Order: sequence, then C-alpha cells, then structure tokens
Amino acid sequence: MQRKTIQAMATSSVLLFVMWFAGLAQAQQIVGPLGPLQVADIDQGRDAFVLRIAEFSESETNEGHGAPILLLSADARQVVIYLRGQRTEMKALQQIAGNLCQDGGVRQLVYAADKLRLMAKLSFTEQRSVCSAQGLVSVHLDKHTYRYLVKASRHNRTN
Repeated sequence: MQRKTIQAMATSSVLLFVMWFAGLAQAQQIVGPLGPLQVADIDQGRDAFVLRIAEFSESETNEGHGAPILLLSADARQVVIYLRGQRTEMKALQQIAGNLCQDGGVRQLVYAADKLRLMAKLSFTEQRSVCSAQGLVSVHLDKHTYRYLVKASRHNRTN
C-alpha cells in the first residue's frame, strides 16, 4: 500500500513538472507570422538590440527569456525580422533623433516594407554601461495585427 502511494506521488510530481514545462514553453512560443532570428543576424548586429519575447515575470532578466524575434539597429533606423521564414529588412518611416539610451524615455518607432507595417513602442533606460529596452512590438499584415511583448539589452561601447 505504501509503495503504491509513493509511486502515485512520484507520477503526479512528474506530471505536474511536465505540465509546468509545457506551459512555460507555450508562453515562449512565437505566435503569428514572425519567426526567430538566425544566429548569423544576431552575430552581425553586435551594436544592435536583439529583442526577445518577454513574460515580464520576476525571474526574467533585462534580456527576456523567449525567442529572439527582432534585430533593431543601434540608431533605430532599420530592423531585421523573419516573416514566415523569409529574412525581411525594414526601414524607419520617421526621422530618429538623439541617442536612444542616453535620452531614455519611451519611443514609438514605425517601419514599413511593402504591405507590412511594424510598430515598436519601447522604453529605453541606461544603467551603468548597459542599455535596456522593453515594450510592445506590433506587426500589421493581411488585415491582422500581431502583438509581442519584448525585452532587450546591450552593453554600450566606451570608445
């Protein structure tokens, strides 16, 4: 009797862990037309922000836990995304003034390519030599809008 109770407890513990892990994986999945960035894009964008899917949980770092979905150039004039598996570069529709990190605050950045529109509403903060960004990325495509909570951080160069 005691052995069956221990086995049942072990089975339920494993089941709870699997359910928790599946929920965590599902929360970090990319839903919608965006796909994860390729390693080569991330490596080439050393001064850029790599925006990742974020949950904004207490245990999450400034970089987010999820998949990297957007590469934002250091001057914010260009972004790189993977739209339905295709690498897509987009240019900013407006003039970007000032330094994102030093100026801080919230920026609303808008990008376009063909029928695709991307808007990023990001809050930039700088602490020590690290610049962090967090906020919302919205992708408008085919009469649908997809929203992603994101976080990113990068070390500022001291040249």
